[in-house]
Amino acid sequence: WKEPGMLREVLGRAMGPPPSRGSSDVRPFMAPRDDYDDDQDELSPLPWDKFFSEKRDVPINAGKDVFRVYSSGTEGPMFIMFHGGGYTAMTWAVVIRKLQRSSTPNRVLAFDCRAHGGTVTEDISDMSLEKQTDDAVQLIAAVCGEGDTSEKVFVGHSMGAAVATAVCGSGKVKGITGLVVIDVVEGTAMASLSAMQLYIDKIPTSFNSAEDAVRWSLTSRSAKTRKAARVSTPDRIQPAPDTTLSKWVWRTDLLRTEPYWRGWYQGMSQRFLACPVRKVLMLAGTDRLDTALTIAQMQGKFRLIVLPDCGHCIQEDDPQKTAETLLDMVRKVVIPVRMPVVVQHAAY
Repeated sequence: WKEPGMLREVLGRAMGPPPSRGSSDVRPFMAPRDDYDDDQDELSPLPWDKFFSEKRDVPINAGKDVFRVYSSGTEGPMFIMFHGGGYTAMTWAVVIRKLQRSSTPNRVLAFDCRAHGGTVTEDISDMSLEKQTDDAVQLIAAVCGEGDTSEKVFVGHSMGAAVATAVCGSGKVKGITGLVVIDVVEGTAMASLSAMQLYIDKIPTSFNSAEDAVRWSLTSRSAKTRKAARVSTPDRIQPAPDTTLSKWVWRTDLLRTEPYWRGWYQGMSQRFLACPVRKVLMLAGTDRLDTALTIAQMQGKFRLIVLPDCGHCIQEDDPQKTAETLLDMVRKVVIPVRMPVVVQHAAY
């Protein structure tokens, strides 16, 4: 039995420290060595620059909000990544590395949404779908340029998938050719809302170290791959505000966003189906499909990929299959969509 996807992304307490406004950190990107890939005991955090070539802070909303942005690649279609609630852009790190090692040229843009990671906003309480959609539209314009029409593929996980779908359907970003939604379905998400507190209570509120947090994510099966756990989990925590505790706590408190949960997912299935682009839905189980999507999938309106060996965070549990799916989108591979693709053995 697997918990409904949204329940797994509820984490934490506290906000992260503010970045310096308008700063940028650019480093030459070289395919990183895989010395750490086979170390089955290592728990130390992995830095962002093993996966991305650039980190910068981009101001929007007349400079009132500053978003942490990571990018890689200089040519080809751009994958724009929207992370789930409680996660950060680092949830995509291992996938990004695989994309950048591909023979298919591509660019990648991943960012921390408001109230998450290194992003600092004037109002941290408004996590509505409308606000997050506006954030993304402004941020993409700031990074790519107003009216940019270059090819873009949106990739969203859980809460981020709801935002990606809304932006795609808004018509305010040009050049979108594909939409990939990862492990969120309106019906399942809506049914899960009443049980959120039950799962929050089972999650530790603090850790003795970053390594301790990585260990927990692996032993709890919140993450199933060591590489992803070592780069994603440390980015989701910070030193406790009370320096006398010598503890690490979660950066983001999703309980503060409870008034917006229903709005994230209500109507998402129809918004997804209405987007006039190639669409893929990646799920950890067919039980997550609601009626509208089941009918649409049988009609061939989107491609369904099922990875039953994965947990909710598919991009971390099977980054190889995730990267292959994204590359198929930009390679314009013609794949029959009426039958779901079931991957029985995830690449852990």
